[in-house]
Amino acid sequence: MGVSIGEIARRVGVEASTIRYYEGIGLLPPAARVNGRRTYGADTLKRLALIRATKEVGFTIREIHTLIAAWETQGRLPKEWLQFARSKIAEMDAAVARARGVKRILSSVLACKCWDGITVPLDSFVDSLVITSPPHGKGLPSMQIARRRS
Repeated sequence: MGVSIGEIARRVGVEASTIRYYEGIGLLPPAARVNGRRTYGADTLKRLALIRATKEVGFTIREIHTLIAAWETQGRLPKEWLQFARSKIAEMDAAVARARGVKRILSSVLACKCWDGITVPLDSFVDSLVITSPPHGKGLPSMQIARRRS
């Protein structure tokens, strides 16, 4: 017996409109209809779990579509998975480096006692940011807060 779109959406943690969207773009096969209402089986629940997991690690809808299509064609985990995984790891490494840089900047702003109790115009704040290049062109530039002198 099938499960309603509302129930499957609740189980997976997405909106019903997301499920209809996935059907529309071919990530999910068309749902069976009972009295005009969509019903889904365990296979759809598994597919939605795969879509959600791959989205959470940064795969795009296009990449997920390609992965699922290859999987269905080959009947097993496709070799493309390894290429996608390697690419995602590289993207995640870059995102982590950017996030660390942002954290450094925010920590510097919070640690700087020179801003306490005064209103700083945006231009002055931006002028206080110092952009430094990494050694030998490796990595990403970083920014630091130049300390105001009292």
